Amino acid sequence: MMGFGEAHLQRLRQTSNRALAEVGAEPATAEVPTFSVVHAEGLDGLCQTTSFGLTPPFPIPGKPTLRDRLHPTGVDVSFVKVLPWEETPYEMRHRRNEVVYIVAAGRGQFLVDREVVEVNPGTVLRVRPECLRAWRNVSSEDLLLIVIQGQVGALRRRSRSDAIGQPGLIPWWRYPRARSAARSSTAPRTSQEDMGTRPRLFGRFSKPGKA
Repeated sequence: MMGFGEAHLQRLRQTSNRALAEVGAEPATAEVPTFSVVHAEGLDGLCQTTSFGLTPPFPIPGKPTLRDRLHPTGVDVSFVKVLPWEETPYEMRHRRNEVVYIVAAGRGQFLVDREVVEVNPGTVLRVRPECLRAWRNVSSEDLLLIVIQGQVGALRRRSRSDAIGQPGLIPWWRYPRARSAARSSTAPRTSQEDMGTRPRLFGRFSKPGKA
């Protein structure tokens, strides 16, 4: 007899067969570029993608990941959209990954090791792998979560010690056009357009009170 969690996963597999057929295999990446960019129409636009999989893989609506778009090698970033008054069907934990949850919109509750934590936009929650957790939406609005996970203990030094400063001025003027080929024609103003209205003295050498 299947447990509650296994039965729920079985229902997800059955209802996601059509979505699975629409989602192609994760592209093979022989060489990771120096940077990757994904443009979306806000966080809600990112949450429209269904490309997250478990083992065996099948997509889960409302839980997209950027793994197959950004090809990160040290951290995984995904998004969770919890509809109004919905909740996770069971508690979960991780085997190796530590998870940071960032609440981007909505209002909800986390159950972390049987302790209730109220969350609102701006709440950031770190959970160790062995810690049981569940969450629910307690409002009439969508609850949007940014989920960042990486192997526990991998970050042994603070990231500031990993940064290497480059001497000299920042050469913004060498790149007059933003790398925005993927933007739609209806996208908001670009930073390059906004720079046209900047103060005369702009940047780290500008003085307060002078324009």
